[in-house]
Amino acid sequence: MSNFSIHSSFLLNGEAFETPLELISYSEGISDDLYWFLQEWFSDSETLIVQTSGSTGTPKLVAIKKEFMENSAKATSSFLKLGAETKALCCLSTQYIAGKMMVIRALTLGWELDVMEPNGNPLEDIFESYDFCAMVPMQVKASLWDLHLVKKLLIGGGVVSEGLQEALQNVSTQCFASYGMTETVSHIAVKKLNCFAESTLSSSEQHISTSLDDQEVEKIQLEVFERSREAGLTNSNENNNIFTPLDDQRINKAQIKVFERSREADPKKESTFRREGLNSHYVLLPNITISQDNRDCLIINAPLLSEEEVVTNDIVKIHSETEFEWLGRFDNVINSGGVKLHPEQIEKELSKVIGQRFFVAGIKDETLGEKLILIVEGENTDLNFTQLNLSKYELPKEIYFLPQFIETKTNKIQRQQTLALLN
Repeated sequence: MSNFSIHSSFLLNGEAFETPLELISYSEGISDDLYWFLQEWFSDSETLIVQTSGSTGTPKLVAIKKEFMENSAKATSSFLKLGAETKALCCLSTQYIAGKMMVIRALTLGWELDVMEPNGNPLEDIFESYDFCAMVPMQVKASLWDLHLVKKLLIGGGVVSEGLQEALQNVSTQCFASYGMTETVSHIAVKKLNCFAESTLSSSEQHISTSLDDQEVEKIQLEVFERSREAGLTNSNENNNIFTPLDDQRINKAQIKVFERSREADPKKESTFRREGLNSHYVLLPNITISQDNRDCLIINAPLLSEEEVVTNDIVKIHSETEFEWLGRFDNVINSGGVKLHPEQIEKELSKVIGQRFFVAGIKDETLGEKLILIVEGENTDLNFTQLNLSKYELPKEIYFLPQFIETKTNKIQRQQTLALLN
């Protein structure tokens, strides 16, 4: 066994452990990925083999020092103020760096970690609150009604669309976008996605005491009863179908949902929170410096996370020693008629009018060299771009619809493979 120990405050799914062997044995009943990861973490090896997601190329295996992973965990704790006994939820696969780091943070910092099977709507059946959670944008979008259960949320593994960020202005959760990669041991910078100051609320609103109407209560009670009966857990009398009342957590969660929906349904009602102090800058975590190469791509110097500088393909604008703005991928840049187009910036604007998944790309064109096209997932629909802030060069010259995009195992769009479906 290695020198890495279990923090005295660490809990996994509510259980405490005295030895790594006890923890490893227990984890086998949660998931195979977690079981094998913990075996590797507590082994004598100084490094951990981690697989990249493959979103920007062929997936590959990377050896990372365990010491660097602990350093990353401590940096996140310091920056986001998440100390011992933080209650956290891991809803990401521990096969990849984001899920692994959730477990390492918990082991290193003494968190109370709940690990669940990754799914697209992780908070759907959760009835308790958490101090911290990390999700991909797809999970966040599906969990909007339930985000009040999480105090601080880290969003990574994909771009947060304009529509999703706008939706996050209606939740009280502190939301952050992360910038990082496997080679930098998860994130090295974060960006605030919402920033609230409480406005005047009545005491009843502050405590979410809006009561449910009788039909809403009855509907939820019947739903719980039916699910319980199917699972063989109900205490009902077979003859008269009497069922037990809802527990307080279920009622409270339903009350919050009704309150949020009623508030959103009335646009004239003053928003509970107001957005302030937001910009598009990522802020570096401690002990990290950055620079740019001749392509304007980001170079990361993080001696506590990597033995070498990490040269990225991310085009950025550096605003200060600790802040930068992400503009897009160098390998995605489209040269159309001599004009360089950044797909990520165009997609940010298009997301205001396109609800389903999409991306833009360049294809060969005899006149322009490369022609900008738009690929949308789903059925053919009419799209109107007249109100968008796009130049004539940034408007797609052709639009294609595909029934389904090709994805990585972590649900990221594989652009080149998807683009090949058009041929």
